[in-house]
Amino acid sequence: MESSTYSYGYFYVIKYVDQSMSAAFESCVPSCIDHTSTDLHHCSTESGHWEQSGRVTKHVVILTGFAFYAWVVVSFFIEQICAMATIVIAEDHPIVREGIRAFLTKTSLHEVVAECGDGLTALTLVAKHKPDILVVDLQMPGLDGLEVTRRVVQNFAWTKVVVLSMHASDSYVSRALQYGALAYVLKSSDIEDLNEAIDSALKGKQFLSRAISDRITRDPMPRDRYDLLTSREREVFQLVAEGSSAVEIAKKLYISVRTVEKHRSNLMHKLELRNQAEVIKYALQRGLIPLSFSANQADSAY
Repeated sequence: MESSTYSYGYFYVIKYVDQSMSAAFESCVPSCIDHTSTDLHHCSTESGHWEQSGRVTKHVVILTGFAFYAWVVVSFFIEQICAMATIVIAEDHPIVREGIRAFLTKTSLHEVVAECGDGLTALTLVAKHKPDILVVDLQMPGLDGLEVTRRVVQNFAWTKVVVLSMHASDSYVSRALQYGALAYVLKSSDIEDLNEAIDSALKGKQFLSRAISDRITRDPMPRDRYDLLTSREREVFQLVAEGSSAVEIAKKLYISVRTVEKHRSNLMHKLELRNQAEVIKYALQRGLIPLSFSANQADSAY
């Protein structure tokens, strides 16, 4: 849209300048030049038009300059409007969420249309608002940020994903990029990185925080067993790791208890896990749940 707008604008400005200068040239050249007449008196009277035509030419040039300046100003505002983006924020810490929203509102023209604190709600908001950008944390209840990223990229192609995380390890970054995230910003990096990441994602370009950009590997990671799980099994796994009972999971996902138990059995078989303690350990290793969140669950599992 931006390039098309500029193309049409510059075409009409050039066309206007060409027409204006042609009219000025025709008005300032004595008509005796166009005739074979040798009547010097006629030429001398025609030359009286030079002074008047000079003034006309000056006015035309000034008006042309103003027209070009006005187009530059209008083009600037058009560019700014085109650069506006709608954003959904998915972050489980309310203070961090508020900080992100306040920063984006103050430093950019982007609009935060919705925010939430869990992965399942994030998917609902993306489907509802169709935002240009989803800013998502990796560790969230309900559904982790990596799975949210995978589903958004797969089902909502118009939304670009910007991951905002405390994890700087290559495994997290590589997996996020593998799932389709266009940007990965560390929470420990400069806040301005977030604006750069959003702008890059809007242009379809990749952005990595400076702390990891020099060392991250862009080669696809070896397929792990977690990739064998279906979307529903990942939802059940997340809720099981968080300590939800089969009845609670059934109500949350609108499925039967029997279906929950079947999914739980399948996923534990695929991941080669034997009990709840191993489920929690595996979830911790993948960063699906925070250490503080799992402490009580681990105690009750043994």
